[in-house]
This record gives sequence, C-alpha cells and structure tokens, in this order.
Amino acid sequence: MAEMRGYQEAPVSVLLLDGRPPDLVFEKMNDTFAARHHLRIWKRPGTFGGNPIWVCAATHDTGISFSDETRTFIHKIEPRIDVERAKVVNDLMLTGLVARALAGGAKRSAARVVQRHRRRSENGWRHGSAQFLISVLLYNWGLNEKAHVFKYYDLLASIFIVVLVISNLVGQKICAFGPFRVSGAQLLFPITYIFGDIFTEVYGYGGSRRIIWIGFLANAVMAGLGNLIVALPAAPEWKNQEAFAIVFHQVPRLVVASLIAYWCGEFANSFTLAKMKLITKGRYLWTRTVGSTVVGQAIDTVILVLIAFTGEVTSSGIWRLILSAYLFKVVYEVIATPATYAIVGFLKRTEGIDTFDYKTRFTPFATEI
Repeated sequence: MAEMRGYQEAPVSVLLLDGRPPDLVFEKMNDTFAARHHLRIWKRPGTFGGNPIWVCAATHDTGISFSDETRTFIHKIEPRIDVERAKVVNDLMLTGLVARALAGGAKRSAARVVQRHRRRSENGWRHGSAQFLISVLLYNWGLNEKAHVFKYYDLLASIFIVVLVISNLVGQKICAFGPFRVSGAQLLFPITYIFGDIFTEVYGYGGSRRIIWIGFLANAVMAGLGNLIVALPAAPEWKNQEAFAIVFHQVPRLVVASLIAYWCGEFANSFTLAKMKLITKGRYLWTRTVGSTVVGQAIDTVILVLIAFTGEVTSSGIWRLILSAYLFKVVYEVIATPATYAIVGFLKRTEGIDTFDYKTRFTPFATEI
C-alpha cells in the first residue's frame, strides 16, 4: 500500500477554468484504472449562431507515475493533445449524433452534436446526468496551430480527375474477355463512383460536391480543347492527323450526353450515400456503397444512352445497352466493396474525420464544404 488517504475527487480531478469547475464531466475507461480518457466541459457566456458556447478540455491518462513535486502518485497524461482531441471527435461521430466535423485551428468548429437524452452513449462515454451534449460546439480553444489540411483529400481528388478524364479518352477501345466485350470507359469510369463513395463517406456531401464540379469542368475543358486542337490545320509533314483525331475528337452530342449523365449520376450517388449514412447511423457501409451505386449508375446510364443513341439505335438496342452497362457497373461496385472498406477505414483513422450530413444543404450549387 503506497498511501493511507482517500481521493475525494475520484475518478476525475477538478480542473478550473476562470476559477470555475466544469459543468459536465465524462470519462471513458480503457478496462484499467491506470488508463482512461477524461472530458471536462464548461459553458461559456454568449452564443454562437444562436447556439450556446461550450469549451472542452480532453486528456488521456496513460499510466501511473510518482510526482517528486507533490510526493504522491499521479496519472501520466498523454502530451499529444491533438491526438486526444481527434479521438474525442471520432468517438462522438461514431455515435451517429454528430452533424459535421472540422479539424482546425483556434476557434474553428470541431463538431456539432445534436440533442439526445441518454445515460450512456454507444461509444462508452459516461456521465451521471441523463442529459447528453446539447447543441455543443467543440473548439480547439486557444491553439495557435494553422487550419488543418487533410492529408489525402487533394491526392484522392487528383487521382479521381485523372481517371475520369482518361476514361473519356480510352472509351473508344473495345476490350475482349472471352465472349464479353467492354469499352475502356466501362472499365475505368466505375472507379469514379467508388471514389465518389469514399469522398461522401469520409468528407461528407460537401467534400464530394466540390470534386464532382471539378470533374465536370475538367471533362468539359478536355473535350473543348481536344476538339479545338483536332480542328487546327496539321503540318504537311505530320502524318498522324487521322489517328490523332480518332483519339481526341469527340462528337458534340456524345460530349453533352457524357457531361449531363456524369453530373446527374454523381450527385445522385453522393446524395443517396449521405442520406443512407444518416439512416443507418454510420453502420453497414456496404449498404451505402452498393445502394448509392444502384441509384447513381441507373441515372447515369439511362441519361447517357438515351441522349447519345436515340435515333441512332433501335429501342430494343437502347435498352440492351442500358441493361448490360448498368449491370456491369453495379457488379463492379460489389466486387470493389472490400477495397472500399479498407480505404474508408484508413482515411477515417488518419484524417480524424467521419462526416455525418445532418445539417448539410443538399444542393449541387452550394459552395461550402
């Protein structure tokens, strides 16, 4: 026995802010008295956007040590406060109660939690009161760090745009797999829907919306510039004009069909996934990835084929094109589900974000992320 004295403040010691103890205190155990997470929350004067302001201190006790200063045993606290803050936000988001998470610098909103009354949330945070966090804004209060930049968002966006543009360039190539025939676009374009699922699942509808618009503009610019360069007079000594035109010339009707189908299909895919995530409270990812593809690819395929081939192909031929292309894309998504799970899990862990679009404006024309 190390000491013969009580610990009146167990299990969470009092931390004062402006001389006041916290209004709410939460603890999450790690199955040992030596390691646990503490959350202390103070209500502050004033409001922000009509909502009350709360300030939060998150600490992670990692073990037991002896203090030479106080001559007593104390808990060791994890010094990397950014890591602990990210964990708290992650845990709150996994409850399905968080509308939006933005990891940022001083006075940047980290999470908005909707009102819910319960004694114990799904992720293990405990509090003696029956009232859970009500419309709370968590702030990285007083930090001097720069606004957080996602590690992989720009990289994924670049890959998405490259795959999207290339799928249009290689669309004329017909590949043979035994008796089956698929175009180069059919092999690559479904990857963009997988990326769309990943963007919406991790970064939210707003993050996906931004990429969809960039992809739309990239496709339009590629088609316009490609046709312009093809139309310019070729040098007499250059003998590859015909081959060049085969690759880069695009029939205006097909360009219009592709752009409209892409825009409608991608936004339908993102909207469906975001709404299904709210309904499933973040569980059953496979239902969202497959379900959103079923909706998005149906819209994309029908619009593309009808605009591109009406009057050129018989009605029965059009529906055969729609059905075969649609089934191929949906099966493609189902096969890719394990890879989608792995990428989504990696991004949520490393980015420290898992967005639930409770407060999102589901319009393609908004500018916020």
